[in-house]
Amino acid sequence: MGTGNPIVPSRVAGPYAYGHSIEQVLGVRATSTSNNALVFKRGDLEQPFLTQNNSMWHYLEPEFKRQLASITDDRSFIQSMRQTLYRAIAAGGLFIDTIASRLGVSVRTLQRYLANGQTTFKVETQLVQQKMAIEFAKNPQLTTTEIAYLVGYTEVSSFTRAFKRWTGQTLTQYRG
Repeated sequence: MGTGNPIVPSRVAGPYAYGHSIEQVLGVRATSTSNNALVFKRGDLEQPFLTQNNSMWHYLEPEFKRQLASITDDRSFIQSMRQTLYRAIAAGGLFIDTIASRLGVSVRTLQRYLANGQTTFKVETQLVQQKMAIEFAKNPQLTTTEIAYLVGYTEVSSFTRAFKRWTGQTLTQYRG
């Protein structure tokens, strides 16, 4: 990504049943262990980031400023936050401080934008999870466990309750 070259972990491990989706995303099959592990080759970790070149910043900065200016109103900021949530869910980063950091604002500023838009971080997160779950439910090859993981749930039972609350049906009924 930031290096200009694809970087694939040499090993992924954790206590969850990740299924095939993790292999599709990261390019390596996950193994089952009691602790999480994401291992890279030393050479991959030593690759310089493209942003290391300050002359590149000269070209990137105007676009960053334009994007920042475009999210000055509450609705467009909330839309940007939703897009950030979509990306963060796959990476397991569903924490308000993580999202605020990715948006380049403080947690308090994020909360202020949300309050001005008459919503909360929890509501927005659940809306994104709901949309993703309904989209993933269209793929009959994905199991309930895989969908739960893909939308940011660590417990399948919590996901199944949420899915039923969102749709009024179990996943099996919804697919039926």
